[in-house]
Amino acid sequence: FFTHERKLDHLIWVLGFSGEVESEWYPGDDCCDIVGSDTYEIGTTPAGAFRLLEQLCPAKPLAFHECGTMPEAEDFFRDGAVWLWMMPWHNEWLMEKNEPGRLKSIYHDERTLALEDVKDWK
Repeated sequence: FFTHERKLDHLIWVLGFSGEVESEWYPGDDCCDIVGSDTYEIGTTPAGAFRLLEQLCPAKPLAFHECGTMPEAEDFFRDGAVWLWMMPWHNEWLMEKNEPGRLKSIYHDERTLALEDVKDWK
């Protein structure tokens, strides 16, 4: 639809596993550009999903495409699950399940990037 009917190109296709990473649902390297996983378990990085995705599609960038509570930056490095990006879910998940100090800590950690850290972003 997007490429043939709408004539769009330069699209980035993200496959996001919800919950468990199940290899039988992986459509193949030619069908997605980025692969990810999510979790709403409090304070997890999900390192297990990261390792499964590394095995399933070793050439793909991996994203923590959705989370409820954001782990501390140190947890990602400790667990060996350094994702391309992470995205906390909105509404009560962002505002009620994450303490402001935790959000500030991860957004200001020297090992993480935010939009203002990327020069000349257009």
